[in-house]
Amino acid sequence: MQLYSIKQIVQSGLFKNSAVYTIAGFVNAAIPFLLLPVLTTYLTTADYGIITMYATVHAFLYPLFGVNMEGAVVRKYYARDTCFPAYIGSCMVILAATTAALSLLLFLFGNSIAEATEIPYEWILTIPVACVAQFFCALTLSLWQARQKPLLYSRFQILQSLANMLLSILFVVALSCRWRGRVEAILISSALFALAGAFILRRQKDIKISFTPAYVKHALRYGGGLIPHAIGGMLILMTNRFFLTEMVSIDASGLYGVANQVCMLVSLLTFSFNNAFVPWLFNRLSKNEDKRLIVKLTYAYFAGISAVGLLYYLIQPLVFKLFIGAEFAAAAQYCFWIILGFVFQGMYFMVTNYINYAEKTYLQALLTISIGLVNIPLIYFFIKHFGAVGAAISFSAIFFLFFVATWVLSAKVYNMPWGLSLRRITYNKGQA
Repeated sequence: MQLYSIKQIVQSGLFKNSAVYTIAGFVNAAIPFLLLPVLTTYLTTADYGIITMYATVHAFLYPLFGVNMEGAVVRKYYARDTCFPAYIGSCMVILAATTAALSLLLFLFGNSIAEATEIPYEWILTIPVACVAQFFCALTLSLWQARQKPLLYSRFQILQSLANMLLSILFVVALSCRWRGRVEAILISSALFALAGAFILRRQKDIKISFTPAYVKHALRYGGGLIPHAIGGMLILMTNRFFLTEMVSIDASGLYGVANQVCMLVSLLTFSFNNAFVPWLFNRLSKNEDKRLIVKLTYAYFAGISAVGLLYYLIQPLVFKLFIGAEFAAAAQYCFWIILGFVFQGMYFMVTNYINYAEKTYLQALLTISIGLVNIPLIYFFIKHFGAVGAAISFSAIFFLFFVATWVLSAKVYNMPWGLSLRRITYNKGQA
């Protein structure tokens, strides 16, 4: 009978990989922080508002371009009955079809989006480039994550952020392109690293262009099932910016965007841990082992991320003093609620993975789109009664609801001993 302890998990690849992801996450977070003083000095709140709305529209449309196929690729990576390069090749065929169809729709109806967001029509037409580039970058990173290659993952991510920052300084400061310079930097850096990702995939022989109906069906079923989930997630994450623009001003949306960037460190930490946790978790679930220790680790994580959120809120005024221009000082009013929302988001990550492993993505999609729709009247209510800060309050409240509802669904689709006694410090293999 084999015994597992907390000490053994701490010494496992999970924490070694998580340490690499976390360090890289700090470095990756430091790059936009170093850029914030530049942007908040050379851009107006209205400029930052347009940048925020461009990122929002991009985030809404990306799931429709990529059909969340990078998630399907990671799940299929663990299947032994798959010609993996042919599977990725079939995903490329889907990407080509979605890109052609959605680019045509943006060409025909982009003016309506431009009127609602204050983004010029010609810049709306650049969004397909950003989405396709993001897909290739995400696919490259997802494969390194599945193969537990955190150093390659981190190097690629940091270099992309660094290129983004340097190009932003060139276009915004040296060439005085204002918000256009920031968007151009995002597009060019994404495109360059997408090409690098495609080259890496080709060199690793991960792509074999083909059309295999069974693989196309699986990618569309798994990834397509996550489209409502992704759109619902964007409704949760991004809708408040649309409401701020419409109900308050584009300047309020810009201030919210800066506050979100400042608070993003908490989210980056949770993403970093989850990047290491997912392959580690899926590997152990496939062997039906370590369930009690996984749950104990989850509860310890809940306490840890709550403490991190509180600590970061306490030092957030210093962050504003050191990094944020005076014109954006009002963004601080959003920070408590955004940090709290990111803490709940981190807790959500720890319980949603079981739904993905069980391939019940359609249930996850129904839940997310439902929560996203609830979010719309909630944002309106909070902004109406509390002003601009209501957008941040609704963000926190909806992520708490999302976390709890996802945990309940997760417990129904995959059996885990969530009611265990935390006084037990060992677990006999084979017990659930």
